Amino acid sequence: MKKIVVGVILAVFSIGILAILRNGAVIARLDAIASNPNPIIRHFAPTWRSIKKIIDLPYLAASTFMAGNPLPVYEIEFSKNDLSRLINNLPDYPKENRLYESFKNTVKATFRHGSYGTADAKVRYRGVSPNHWNALKKSFQVNLPAEQPLGDRATLRFFIGEDKGWIKGFLSNHLANKFDLMSPKMEAVHLVVNKKPMGVFMLVEGWEESFLERNGKQLSPLFANKNIFISKPDLFRPEAANQWYNRFEEERPGETFPELIYFLSLIANAPDKVFTKEIDAILDRDAFLRWSFLTTIFGDFSQLSNGANINFFFNNATGTFEPVLFDATLAKLSDPIDISQNRLMSRILKQKKFMARFEQIARSYLSNPDHLANDLAFYDSMTDSLLPSIYRDNTKIQTSFEARAQIASDRNIYQHNFLTLASMLETGGIRFHFAEESYPLGDPLADDEFSSFRAVSSSRNEFLKNNPLFVAGMEPSVVILPSGSYRLTSDIIIPRNLTVIIREGVKLFLGPSVSLISFSPVTAAGTPAQPILFTRLNTKSPWGVFAVVNTTQKSVFSHVALRGGKDATNNGVYFSGMLSAHNADIEFRHGTIENASADDGIHILFGEAVIADTLFDDNSADSVDIDFARGESLFERNLFTATGGDAIDLSFSKIVLRDNTVKTCGDKGISVGEASHPLIEKNSIKNCIYGIAVKDRSEATMINNILEENETAIGLYRKKPHFITGGEAILSKNEFIGNQQNISSDEYSRYREE
Repeated sequence: MKKIVVGVILAVFSIGILAILRNGAVIARLDAIASNPNPIIRHFAPTWRSIKKIIDLPYLAASTFMAGNPLPVYEIEFSKNDLSRLINNLPDYPKENRLYESFKNTVKATFRHGSYGTADAKVRYRGVSPNHWNALKKSFQVNLPAEQPLGDRATLRFFIGEDKGWIKGFLSNHLANKFDLMSPKMEAVHLVVNKKPMGVFMLVEGWEESFLERNGKQLSPLFANKNIFISKPDLFRPEAANQWYNRFEEERPGETFPELIYFLSLIANAPDKVFTKEIDAILDRDAFLRWSFLTTIFGDFSQLSNGANINFFFNNATGTFEPVLFDATLAKLSDPIDISQNRLMSRILKQKKFMARFEQIARSYLSNPDHLANDLAFYDSMTDSLLPSIYRDNTKIQTSFEARAQIASDRNIYQHNFLTLASMLETGGIRFHFAEESYPLGDPLADDEFSSFRAVSSSRNEFLKNNPLFVAGMEPSVVILPSGSYRLTSDIIIPRNLTVIIREGVKLFLGPSVSLISFSPVTAAGTPAQPILFTRLNTKSPWGVFAVVNTTQKSVFSHVALRGGKDATNNGVYFSGMLSAHNADIEFRHGTIENASADDGIHILFGEAVIADTLFDDNSADSVDIDFARGESLFERNLFTATGGDAIDLSFSKIVLRDNTVKTCGDKGISVGEASHPLIEKNSIKNCIYGIAVKDRSEATMINNILEENETAIGLYRKKPHFITGGEAILSKNEFIGNQQNISSDEYSRYREE
């Protein structure tokens, strides 16, 4: 009888709690107990949260009949003293309601997942807003030892599910993949802290090199706003550069990055005409417009507000900024759509040609109802998979009723926004309310301010006026460097949208650290009788680089000799090769690369490269370095002599290396690293430390090569732990002559002979 009475009481109580929970005003007032300035009232916040959980009983019972997917389990364990240190270091809430950098102390902890374990993890609370850390369940960041990552990660960020909206973060990833945008991956996991199950967390990929590699990017600055107190933040002004930092170089002040200063100056202080002309040279406009569309369909413009929550990758291959899609929330769209707090997005979409491209992107997606059906099906699948675990999570801040309601609400908002934008396009176009600002906001850009950046967008006439050694070609976009000898004592930047011809017999004598950088394709067609020469003006001081950047047409070089160059940094981009091609296809035949005194003789970064019948001699480090080769890249019949480092160094590249000869190198004849997949055949490599090295998730096929008098002919190993595996090789008909060791392989690597 007592059990029946208790059951009836609980049922009535649950119905009463449910009635309260359905009254948004009441629950909002009760939830506000947690932030009441009166400590006595605030003391009852945990009690209220516990009372709320009574309504979870039916959901918990329902979860026993729901399948769902089992979640991976991660464990954190630290001492009681360290736990107290973490808690005592939290802000004095509600007086202080932001977890700024000064509060982010770490403690040593043991961390486990599956067969992985370390006692040297560094753990701290994370998340700026109070919901991350003012309840029992808190968000964590775990930093693992660099030499002992978990898979390819050394940083693991565990967010409470409520902060990520349970499902909407997965939808954000889903859309980012569709639109080829960078976005940290998210997965749902269970977290156990000091042996106590803490329920469902969202494990979000950290800002580390593996994140860039997964997105097909090389290590370059990733700019974000600092987590510091600013009373009235306005990040899109040059004077706010000190509020930015590079996530991969945190100690370097933001104001020391010229590319960032120019970017912010252009946004805030360029008149409309200048902004429209130059923004394409510093911003990947198409990526930004794709990002803008996803931001719009989510209805969330906080990611690019003038005040916070910004992530921009500066691509060292292209010299342009690319937005990162992260932490988007869903909010219902209004008509017109208010983007007045987003200066960059507002300025971009005010321009007719940019807006036309934005609507083209939007129309191609919104006009097909299958896209909405696919997105909602994905959302529903993730919901069905995760709901049982959410229901069983008795540490979550929300009740199961509230979590389920939020998931349903977010789904409805996304569907509403999709249909709203589609309707706008059918009735005249997407309507925005732009920032009501008049530019420039500060001192206008002077003509000579950021001259090297602004030169990229110069017209042909402007370029020829400033560089009289070039002449106009017959076609309106052609500039020509006629045959003859020239002395260069300052950098030359050739702007976009031209075609550059360097005539046979040109001799360029470049002063110390002087570079020639072309943002247009180059044809340099020397002949055996009249080769083209780049060399030192001062025989004791190296010049800089000859670089080709961001071209859609191939640059072609024949019978060109480059001697005595080094490296250079221009417009925030580091060029490591005496001849550098960034995001540019290049063909280089019958040439000479000699006496380069920096990292590389030739450096190819994101391009198709054909290099043949060329002499590489007396280069201080690597003769050829190719990263992210694309297309039908080929190295053949080249001769390498007296190389200080690697003759050929590959990363993230698929390429054919054929009939090359390497005679003496300070390191590797061919270095195959970082997920490269070359075919290496009929090469002769002599007197190197490694003839061929294959490492870090690379796979090489080696056929009919001669490896002679090397310390190790073929070495397979793992160098960087986050690649997980080492090198793999398929060997066929290779000849080993007088090497100290023919083949070496570590525990992470393997090979087979055919």
